[in-house]
Amino acid sequence: MSEERRRRQQERQKLEERRKGKAKIWELVFTAVLAVLPFAWSKDVPLAPYGILCLAASWLMVLHLLFTLPRFEQWSVGQKLICAIYLTIFVAELVAAPLGSRYREEQAAMTEGYIHSRIAGWGAMALQVGRRGGSVPWGQGDTLKMFSDTYLGMERGEDGIEISTVIHDRNGAIVATIEKNHWRVTSYCLDKNYSDDSLEILDSRGHIVFQVTILSDRVQIQGEWHNEFGWGIRMSDAWDGTDNGVQAMWKTPEQERKIEQLHLIEPIFRYPSKEHWKEMVSPHS
Repeated sequence: MSEERRRRQQERQKLEERRKGKAKIWELVFTAVLAVLPFAWSKDVPLAPYGILCLAASWLMVLHLLFTLPRFEQWSVGQKLICAIYLTIFVAELVAAPLGSRYREEQAAMTEGYIHSRIAGWGAMALQVGRRGGSVPWGQGDTLKMFSDTYLGMERGEDGIEISTVIHDRNGAIVATIEKNHWRVTSYCLDKNYSDDSLEILDSRGHIVFQVTILSDRVQIQGEWHNEFGWGIRMSDAWDGTDNGVQAMWKTPEQERKIEQLHLIEPIFRYPSKEHWKEMVSPHS
């Protein structure tokens, strides 16, 4: 009878060991899936917060599997906690650079976003042409009409000054739209860069066609506005070294080329944006 009982106990132990072994395998598979998911996802799915959550869950599973190994079962809770903290710091140092690079690329690839003044101001508004030019007072809800479907509007909203405009290329195709600081770019935008309060847009030629920084009391702006007939208006810093902002207008491609030979809008951001997201050439004033 005792032999029979011993045999049954051994069989139960073997079954329990098989069950634990299968559970370990599934835990390993689940951990691997969580670790791979953030890098297997499409670029349309952001790393933050979903990818970071998956990686964190995967790391917790790794720690769980590690501390359930026989050689660590005798460790106290305090010892396991200290070991987990040191391992987490070490792993975080290893993955910080690649994850940071992936995050910058994702943010740079965004086709829409929102900019606003870092300090919400109240009272009078002004439009400053370029980074060095003087400021022109702007009334609440005023709109500057360039062409029939091209305009620049400014008003004060909950987050400070809000701008609205439409940017076309020389053929009349929409490059970008901004509606109360919510911006969107189209496939005619070669690249763009942005920060919390600034936005810069390049057309398919790689020329800067819009640049804006929203401050508490004014908006610094440079840009080009076109219509479908080839006419255009550019507001920019002066190209003669003075501190005045200038406005140039053309009606033919030849006139546009002459203006471009004199001056192009200078970038305030570094490019390509996937490598230099948010990096400015120099801090704005």
